[in-house]
Amino acid sequence: MVALCAAAAVTFQLFDTDFWQHLLVGRVIWERHAVPTRELWSWPTYGAPDLNASWGFEALIWPLWSAGGVLGLYLWRWGSVIATFAIAVAAARRMGARGVTPLLVAAIAAIASRQRSQVRPESVAALMLAIEILLLESRRAGRRVPALAVVPVLWIWVNTHVSYHLGFITLGAYAIDETITRRRASALWLAVPIGLAVGLLNPFGWHALWEPFRYFLFDRKEKIFTMIGELQPIVWSINWRNGVPLLAAGWPLLALARLTRGARRGGVAGPGAPRFDLAELLLCAAFVTLTVGGVRFIGMLAVAAVPFMSRDLAEWTARGPGARAPLPIAVRAAVASLAAIAALALEWSGSDFVPGVGIEWRSYPVAACDAIAARGLRGRFFNYYHSGGYPLFRFWPDPGRLPFMDIHATGTRDDRRAFIAAERDPAAWRSFAEAMRFDIALLTRPAPAGDRIADFLDADTSWALVFLDDAAVIFVRRRGADAAVAARDAYALVPAGNARAALLGAAVVRDPALRARVRAELERQLRES
Repeated sequence: MVALCAAAAVTFQLFDTDFWQHLLVGRVIWERHAVPTRELWSWPTYGAPDLNASWGFEALIWPLWSAGGVLGLYLWRWGSVIATFAIAVAAARRMGARGVTPLLVAAIAAIASRQRSQVRPESVAALMLAIEILLLESRRAGRRVPALAVVPVLWIWVNTHVSYHLGFITLGAYAIDETITRRRASALWLAVPIGLAVGLLNPFGWHALWEPFRYFLFDRKEKIFTMIGELQPIVWSINWRNGVPLLAAGWPLLALARLTRGARRGGVAGPGAPRFDLAELLLCAAFVTLTVGGVRFIGMLAVAAVPFMSRDLAEWTARGPGARAPLPIAVRAAVASLAAIAALALEWSGSDFVPGVGIEWRSYPVAACDAIAARGLRGRFFNYYHSGGYPLFRFWPDPGRLPFMDIHATGTRDDRRAFIAAERDPAAWRSFAEAMRFDIALLTRPAPAGDRIADFLDADTSWALVFLDDAAVIFVRRRGADAAVAARDAYALVPAGNARAALLGAAVVRDPALRARVRAELERQLRES
């Protein structure tokens, strides 16, 4: 049931813009037999030192794409999510949760986390979190698991995703719990410095370990990062269907209820008397707080919650002596399966995700890149950071077609600030464009909220709109290397932005001749799309 729900939950077309760059970097790693440590992916900072915490994931995913294409990527999606939640269920079993409860909780958690199920390095991080909790719970259950067994997990995490610090937070929670329970220093504390020391074995040294803290201290409040959807707080109005509220509210409530039951019984062991679990309280506080403040942590919350919520629910529903016999296991399994299917159906009913195996090509500037290749466009490109991955995958290592920003918003702090100002202010855009000496502007459609660069370029006679479709537009300078393209291919009437579109719409109603000319340009747009 868990496997089917998890696989069904993530079987929607890929639309994430980042995975193209992940594929490219993976390809370069395999071709060069080395991890690039210099910026090779955008032109303004080309050759500068670069830190890529996701290199391990990229090296892993490239052979899957190379051998199986889209199917290879889906094999990773299916395999990673099924393995992650299967391990989370195994951890719940270690904690004493029996029956179908862990399966239902895991199915709901998989559904809740599906919005984070793109081909991204956090899929490895989620798997590492599940493995770490299983190891620590096995140790807590009396299994002979060495304290240092988590060190390889932490090393893999350091080399695949910037969120490795969550692994140390998890380790610390269990170390505190074990220290208090056993009334002596836990051997798990030894795994912390050893894990950090082993974590230094990466292509970027101590910089990789420092990166999440550097971001938190210095970059977190930059405007460009506060506008990234996954870094913003959860919007509950669009997340009520998917099970996230059940995790974010249900886990704390269950943990507090368990704590209250234990306090009422004076902490005396016996049938139904829950053990005080400080590790759960610490992890619940950490993961719920992180998730409420940032969408990107939903997947981590889902994984961490499964074992504890399963155990807490199993204890809460445990029957005392003399209670009626429970329903047959087949009946309980059927009820749990129906509940999981209903939860999945509820989420799908309000989702914009396109069901199926494939790539949602309308999310990428495919035809625009075809036009760039066909017309020989090269120079200093301007682009939005979120759209840099696909052109980079198409054209790298061509130095004349590198993006202005890659998927990580790579660049100097001044460049990022100037870019944000240029989105809304025509004078700021002109100053920015001249300072950076852009030759070509590759803009995505629809434009990001509040962005007016297409309107600014429509109004600037030194730029020509030479390509237009539903996914992207291309402007080139009328003077310079692309002057011939501008003279031959410029749209005379149809704009790229919204400011002139309404005026043009009103004008064509009154003027049949103008309407015919606009129609011809729109038909050209359709042909090139």
